Amino acid sequence: MDYRDKVLGALAVQGTAADVVVKADKNGNWQTQPINLRGLLNSRNAEYTVSATAINVAEEKSDLTSLRIRSR
Repeated sequence: MDYRDKVLGALAVQGTAADVVVKADKNGNWQTQPINLRGLLNSRNAEYTVSATAINVAEEKSDLTSLRIRSR
């Protein structure tokens, strides 16, 4: 999960908030442990991008899927 924001309204900051490997169950369901974002950015307009790629037992990768989330 990457983040992007502006500090003091002008200085752009960005980076990685979390990098997690997760195993799915036999039905394809997965869940991470909670990701603590407190202290990372205190802005109400921070943008987070969650990206995921599936890898099967043959090490074949799916296309990258991303979801953008904006804090309020």
